[in-house]
Amino acid sequence: MVLGFAEKYKRMPTWTMIEHCVQRNFGGLDHAADKEPVNVFMRELYTVLDTQERTEDDPDCTPVGLIHACLHGDDLNR
Repeated sequence: MVLGFAEKYKRMPTWTMIEHCVQRNFGGLDHAADKEPVNVFMRELYTVLDTQERTEDDPDCTPVGLIHACLHGDDLNR
């Protein structure tokens, strides 16, 4: 999915795009607060991702947005 965002928008994915991918892939895990997948990725990628500002291309990372993306796709191949 990360590659899909990069190819579609022809730039490095934003943090929100990465967060969307992490939540789609790891959101259903039963985990402790200190092992939240998004926090783990954020901690490890902080030097790579220099901004967390939202852009107009960013996906919806709310639970409803994630469910919609699972049911209808992320529109990354168009």
